Amino acid sequence: CPVYIDHYTQHRSSVIVKQQPQGTVYDLFAYEDHDLPSSSLNNGLNYSVVTGQNQLPIRQWVHLASTFDGIIQRLYVDGIEVDSDLTEKELIKQSNGVLRIGGNSVSGDFFQGYIDEVRIYDRALNDDEIQRDLSTPISSLSLKK
Repeated sequence: CPVYIDHYTQHRSSVIVKQQPQGTVYDLFAYEDHDLPSSSLNNGLNYSVVTGQNQLPIRQWVHLASTFDGIIQRLYVDGIEVDSDLTEKELIKQSNGVLRIGGNSVSGDFFQGYIDEVRIYDRALNDDEIQRDLSTPISSLSLKK
């Protein structure tokens, strides 16, 4: 999803967070430790984390995406894979917790800027599909009167 960071704060900046009691199931941050983009997932026993190599620019749109195919977790910045992690072949932990966009109640951090066109799929996209998402806007519905 495209993100536009207005300014950095002292804490992490939530883009998407699937919550569970006292934690998260999966998340995507515009910046977290060392001001780098990251994504993590929880399989019920461990967290797997992928982290970008460079800080995201301020006041500029950047496309962030994270995928997990059951084996490999990947993080993309502007359609380019910037990190991956081979995880144990397990499913993401299930939770009835809320899915939050732009903030979370686990650590109380909120995104400072804009988030646009969030897309969540029920499968991992491949590199070509990530590129297509990057360049294809979500079409608007036309309501007839």
